Amino acid sequence: MPNWLLKTMDHPLWRGLEGVHTLVWVYSTLTTGAVARVGYLQGMPTIWIVVGAIVLFVLLISIGYAIYLYTGFYSLHEASIKAYNELRHLGLGALSKGYSNVAGSDADGDGVLDEVGTHLSQVVTIYGRDPPATVLDPLPLWLFPQGNISQGAREFRRYGETTAFYKDLAIRRSDLRVAIKAIRGYFEHEEAVREGRAKAKAAEAVAAGESDPDAAS
Repeated sequence: MPNWLLKTMDHPLWRGLEGVHTLVWVYSTLTTGAVARVGYLQGMPTIWIVVGAIVLFVLLISIGYAIYLYTGFYSLHEASIKAYNELRHLGLGALSKGYSNVAGSDADGDGVLDEVGTHLSQVVTIYGRDPPATVLDPLPLWLFPQGNISQGAREFRRYGETTAFYKDLAIRRSDLRVAIKAIRGYFEHEEAVREGRAKAKAAEAVAAGESDPDAAS
């Protein structure tokens, strides 16, 4: 996919449409329709009603999305699926080289989500429930070297333990876009560096061949 298209799709306004809850769409539509109806009954000019309805609808959607985005969480499992859908073109091999591998990750399924969840955890704060607590707390950074994200990015377990140290892992909705953008930028940079090195080696090989009479013959 072209970089310009990826950047366009990554724009907050475009991504915002994906995150707007169905109830926000319904509420905004009904409210806008009701206000437009009142304007019509009051005899307002049609152009004013149309323009006002568009402005009001966009405003209500924007407010609803902002509330949704900055006051809630995705489960880390769901966030990892969303991130994988956008970053899978990088390849799991590229992801593994860019960040530390998750011990025990398999080639697909939950293991992939464990790894993607780990990548997210190295960019933004991850939250979880410390049993038997019912509230989400941020996972401390010192904890990550002692274990790994597991069970499809649903739990954090310490190495050698079979029970979860933290359950119901989550990430703020507003942080997910930041993390995806950071990971994509990292790998695009790495890919550019690799391509530059490959071209430099090829140029060196050509130069070496031209300066070697035996190779030329």
